[in-house]
Amino acid sequence: MGMRTSAILLLVASLVVACGPAGGPRGSVLALGGTAADGDAGVTADSGARRPDAGADVTCPDPTLASLSAKVFRPTCATAGCHSSDDPAEGLALDLDEAALQVHLRQPSWQSPSGMPLVTPGQKGASYLYLKVAVATPLAGRRMPRDEDPLPDCAVLALAEWIESLE
Repeated sequence: MGMRTSAILLLVASLVVACGPAGGPRGSVLALGGTAADGDAGVTADSGARRPDAGADVTCPDPTLASLSAKVFRPTCATAGCHSSDDPAEGLALDLDEAALQVHLRQPSWQSPSGMPLVTPGQKGASYLYLKVAVATPLAGRRMPRDEDPLPDCAVLALAEWIESLE
């Protein structure tokens, strides 16, 4: 894939994330496959939203890496055969300590066709990790978590807020 094609794909993904689908709830990217029942993507941490049929009890995290790690990454993503440090899928270990995870998440994704970083500080639409959990059909592969219901809207929102807060 040429550099121009990669740039176009990145631009399209950024526009979809920033604007959301036409006619969706307030233009939310969560409308691409999220679960906001009230038409508002701003589900709060107090709502207690959960993924009822997932094995892990994912409650709404705060928009901090520590909370995302404890309530989303470790119980949902860093499981055997997925993103645990024992044998991380796509080289992405999400059970690292917070300092190592900070560094790891700023690296390019192995799976991204354009070499997009897992997390681009201040830019959720340019963050491969965000796109993999927020968009029903990401740039490459399938939406995560694989073979499970999408993360609750509040977890996706917390991830977006954390990424946007980074410098």
